[in-house]
Amino acid sequence: MTSGPSAVPRAAPTQRDGFEALFGAHHDFVRRSALALGVPARLADDVVQDVFIVALRRLDDLRPDASPRGWLYSILRNVARRAKAKDARRPPLHLAKDADAPVDEALDWRRAASVVESFMAALDDEKREIFVLCELEGMTAPEVAAAASIKLNTVYSRLRTVRALFAKAVAREEAKRQRPRSR
Repeated sequence: MTSGPSAVPRAAPTQRDGFEALFGAHHDFVRRSALALGVPARLADDVVQDVFIVALRRLDDLRPDASPRGWLYSILRNVARRAKAKDARRPPLHLAKDADAPVDEALDWRRAASVVESFMAALDDEKREIFVLCELEGMTAPEVAAAASIKLNTVYSRLRTVRALFAKAVAREEAKRQRPRSR
């Protein structure tokens, strides 16, 4: 008889193991995406919890060839829609800053964050969704198309539009900063 670690049979991975890995890998993405979809910060944790409750119940629906982020995002869209319907107020997206940054760097960061926040607030839901998923989260257009249940060409079209709009918003901000200030 052998003893030691090799003698103990290893348990097969369980659904719980898969869920814990999914949760650990994608929790922050789901939370950021919830905020970007306009879920109030005070409700974000509840929305994230609801997303993962649905995901746990439907874990067998996740195909091995599917993007877990896309799948979670499609769940999030429905959960966020319901949460926003219950809550009439919609605060702006809150972006964090590095507290240890030098003052001039922090000021530049705040200006940049303000431009992004204003830009996102001015977008309609469809364009905001594309901007967040492609530009901020780095998802591919096919992943976004699958997650948002829209045609791939629609994703590319909206992405071109939102990139052009963002470039204009940045150019306007730069022009404002370049103008001499009158006293």
